[in-house]
Amino acid sequence: MLRQMFMLVKSKAKKHKPDIEKLLLELTFDTEVVLYAISSLGKLKSKDSI
Repeated sequence: MLRQMFMLVKSKAKKHKPDIEKLLLELTFDTEVVLYAISSLGKLKSKDSI
């Protein structure tokens, strides 16, 4: 289920990129999904996550 949600996030990224980046940055503190969040931030080429 979580992987599906990240795929949905990726598909909507262009339209809502600032909101998605903020959510993914918050998810980096969740030990269960931190790797998925970091991976998604990388795919979005987020400069705020550096």
